[in-house]
Amino acid sequence: MRHRLDRRAALARIVDLAEAPREGALVVVGEPGIGKTQLLEEAAQALEGSVVLVRANPAERTFPLSGFSAIAAAVDDRRAVEFGGRFALRPGEQGRLFAAAHDVLGMLRGLQLPSTVVLVDDADGLDDDSRQLLGLMAERLSGTGLRFVLAAEEVTPRSPFGGTEVIELAPLDPEAALERGRVTTEVDEGALRLLVQLSAGNPTELREQLLGADRDELAGRTGLQLPLQPKTGLAIAAQRSLARLQPDERRALDDIALAPQLHLGVLGAAPGGESGSSPDVLDDLMSEGLLLVRAGTVRIRDPRLRAHVYWSMSGRTRRQRHHALAVLHEPLDDRLAAWHRSQEQADPAAGEELLRAAVAFAEEGDGDVAMEFAERAVRLAVPHGRSDPLLVSLAERLVLHGDVDAANRYLGFARLDEASSAEITRAAMVRVGAGALAGAPLGDGEVAAIAMVHGAEAPDGAVALLAAAAALRAEQWELAASRSLLAQAGELAEELAPETRGLLLAVEAMVDAHDGRSPGAAGVLDRALLQQPPLGLLRARSLIWGEEHAAARLLLASLMAFPRPAEPLWGDAARMLSIDNEIAAGDHRSARLLIEAPFAVRADPGSALQTLLAAWHRVSLGDAEAAAPLIEESMRRALHESNPSLQARTAALHASFALLQDDPEETLRQGLVLGRLRRLGGPEHQLRHVGDSIEAALQLGLTTRANEEIAAFRQRHARRPSRWGRQLLLRLRAQTSSGAASVPLFQSAVEAFEPGDSPYELGRTQLAFAERLGQLGMTDDERMVRAAAVAAFDGAGAVAWSARAVGCASEPTGVPGEAQLSGEELEIVRLVQRGARNREIAEALFLSVRTVEQRLTRIYRTLGIASRAQLGSALASTAMRGIGA
Repeated sequence: MRHRLDRRAALARIVDLAEAPREGALVVVGEPGIGKTQLLEEAAQALEGSVVLVRANPAERTFPLSGFSAIAAAVDDRRAVEFGGRFALRPGEQGRLFAAAHDVLGMLRGLQLPSTVVLVDDADGLDDDSRQLLGLMAERLSGTGLRFVLAAEEVTPRSPFGGTEVIELAPLDPEAALERGRVTTEVDEGALRLLVQLSAGNPTELREQLLGADRDELAGRTGLQLPLQPKTGLAIAAQRSLARLQPDERRALDDIALAPQLHLGVLGAAPGGESGSSPDVLDDLMSEGLLLVRAGTVRIRDPRLRAHVYWSMSGRTRRQRHHALAVLHEPLDDRLAAWHRSQEQADPAAGEELLRAAVAFAEEGDGDVAMEFAERAVRLAVPHGRSDPLLVSLAERLVLHGDVDAANRYLGFARLDEASSAEITRAAMVRVGAGALAGAPLGDGEVAAIAMVHGAEAPDGAVALLAAAAALRAEQWELAASRSLLAQAGELAEELAPETRGLLLAVEAMVDAHDGRSPGAAGVLDRALLQQPPLGLLRARSLIWGEEHAAARLLLASLMAFPRPAEPLWGDAARMLSIDNEIAAGDHRSARLLIEAPFAVRADPGSALQTLLAAWHRVSLGDAEAAAPLIEESMRRALHESNPSLQARTAALHASFALLQDDPEETLRQGLVLGRLRRLGGPEHQLRHVGDSIEAALQLGLTTRANEEIAAFRQRHARRPSRWGRQLLLRLRAQTSSGAASVPLFQSAVEAFEPGDSPYELGRTQLAFAERLGQLGMTDDERMVRAAAVAAFDGAGAVAWSARAVGCASEPTGVPGEAQLSGEELEIVRLVQRGARNREIAEALFLSVRTVEQRLTRIYRTLGIASRAQLGSALASTAMRGIGA
C-alpha cells in the first residue's frame, strides 16, 4: 500500500501509527533533500511516550547487523540492549535471517516493552543484514510494543520493505519550499519564484541553488543562467533514471534538454544526420514519466533532470546540436528556432527576438517557458537598452496570469528614463495591477506625480492610471484618497478615448455606490461590459454595493463564462466578486460552492483575502475549531497589508463568530474595532455587523449602550440608506421593546422581507422573534416561528445559524447522539453547564486547554449544535439533568 502525502498528512499518519492499538510499521520515501529527516525530527517532537530516533551510520554498513545493534541500543531497556549486543550471525548464516527474525520477535514479546516508536533515518544506509531482518520483522510486530517508521529514498516490491506500508513524501508547495530553503541574502522575489519552480519543491536543492548563485542574478541585476547547475544529491538520483535508458532514448532526451521545450516534428529528424527518434522512443520516455507533451511540443517533466542532462553534455556538443535544432525548427516554430540561434548569436538583436517570443508564451499562459526565454533575453538585450517596451508587455501579460513576482522582476529590468510618456504610464499601470494582486498597491503620491508629469502628452494613460488607483482605494474603503485621485483625473478628461472615459465613469459610479446611489440594473449584459472585463467588474462592484444582487449575479456569471483563456485573472476576479455578492445576498451555500471551486490564478494563496474567505467558509459550516485560527491569521495579514477593508470584514466575521460561540463580550470588542474603521466611510451594509453588536449588548443587559448604538446607526442610515438597514432597524425596534408590545413589531419586521431579500437576514429576524415568544411563554407560536427561522437558514445554507436555531428551543426533549459522549466529555458538559470556562475545565480535569477545545468541538458535532450556549438546552433530557445536578 502506497500513499503520496504532504508533510502535514505524513506527520498525522505517523502519529496515527504511534497511537494505534496494534503495532505496525511504515516507510517514508522521497528523493534526497525532500525533508525526510526533518519529518522524523518533527515526529519525535510531536509524539508522546517512548520515542527513539536512530540515524544509519554509513561507515558501519560493511558490518553485518550493525544497524540492528544500533536500534536495539537506542531502545531504553537494558535487556534489549544486552540482547542486541549478543545477537549476531556468523558468516555464511544469512539463510537463518528468517528464523533469527522470529527469535528477535519472541524475545521482544517476552520483554513486554512499553509502547515505543522507533524512527530510523536513512534506512538505505543500514547494512544488508539489518535491512533484511527489519523487513522481516516489520509485518510481525504484534505484541512487541514496537512501531517502526523508516525513511528511505525508494522502496521496490522486491526490497526488504516491499510489503510494508509506504508514504511517498510529496514535494513542498512553493511557499513551504521558500520557508524551509530560504537563506539570508539579497534575493529578487522574481528570481526566487523561478528558483523555487526549478527546484521542484525540494528545499535542500533550493537552498543549495541560492547559496551557489551569482549575486547579480539573485539581486535582479542580470538574468539567471539556465538551466541551473545540478547539485550532488539530486545528480545521483538523475543518474539512476538515465542509467535505464537505451542509446536512442538518451539522444532524444539530450535534444529535448537543450531548450525549455522541443517541437514534436523535430524528433523525427535528429541533428547530425542521425536516424532520428521513432515514435516508440517518445512513448518509452513518456512511460518512464520523464516527458510532458503539450500542444505539439515536448519537454522534460522534472527541471532538475533536464539540468543534469544539459550540463552532462560538453559545450561543443551543445553548440553543434543547437545549430542543427535551429535549422530543423525554422519551418515549425520560429520562437524555438530563435532560442537555438541565440546560443550561437549572442547579441542584443537575438535578445529582443527572445523577448518577443517570451511575450507570446506569456500571453498563451505558458509562464515557465516565457520566463526562461526572458532570462536569456535579459542577459543579451538589457545592457543595450533596446527592450524596454517588450519588458513592459511581458510584465503586463504575466500580471494577467497572476505571476506578480515575475512581472515585477521584468519591470525592474526596464529602464524607462528615456521612454515616452505613454510607455511610462503603461508601466505604472502594470505596477498598479501587480501591487493590487500582491496586497502592496502603488503609493498615491507616486501615481499622482506620474499623472501630473505625463498627463499632457499621454492623457489616456494618465487618466486610466488614476482611475485604476482610485478603484483600488475605493475597494479598500479609503474613499478620501479615491475621490482625490478621481478629481485629478477629471482635470485631464477633456479629450479621452471612449474606452478611457468609460473606465473613469465606471470608477466614479463605484465610488457613488458607497453612498447608496445604485447605478441600477439596466444594461448589465451590455456586450461592452463582457468584452472589457475591467468595466464589467467595476459595474458588478457598484451593483453589489447598491444591493442589486440579482443583477450582479447575472453580470458576474456572464463574465466568468465569457471565453478569455489568455487573461484568466479576469475570470478569477469575477469569481471573487461573486463570493462577495452571495455573502451579501445571504446565499451562503452558493458562496461556499464558489470558494470551493478551483481558481485559474492563485497569485497569493496566503493573502489576507484568501485567508478571510477560508475563515468565513469554516464559520458558515459551524467548524469553530478550524475557524478561530483562520480569523486570527486573516486579521494579522490584513494589518500587514494595511488593508482597512479586509480588517473591517475580518472584525465583522469575528463578531458574528463570537456571537455564535456565546461570547457577547468578544462581539462587543470587535464592534469597537469596527467603530474605529467606520470613519473611512465603507459600505456598512456589506459588513452587517451592527445587529450583532446590539444583540450582544442586549444579551449582556447593556440596554443604554444598545439604544445609543441604534440611534447612531439610524443617523448613518439616514445619510446612506439601504434596504438591509431598513430591515435591521425594524428588527432592532422590536428587540428593544418589552413584553407583548414587541410581538406586532416583530411581525412587521418579518413582513418587511420580500422575495429576493436575504434569507439569512430573514432567519436572524425570525430567530429573534422566536426567542421573544419563548420568553413570553407563547410556546406554540415560538415553535412555528422557530421552524420558519430554521427553514430560512437552511435555504441560505447558513449551517451554523440553523444549528443554533434548532438547539436553542425552549422545550428540548434531548438530542440524538448524547449517548455517544464519553465519560470525560460528559464531565466537560457538566462543568460547562455550571459556567466554567475552558481554562477552568482544563485545570479541573488535568487536561490542556487545547484538549478541552478539541473535546468541545467533538461534543458539538455529536449533538448537532454550534455553541456552548446550546449545551444546557440541547442536553436537557432527564439523564443529562441528573448528571448536571
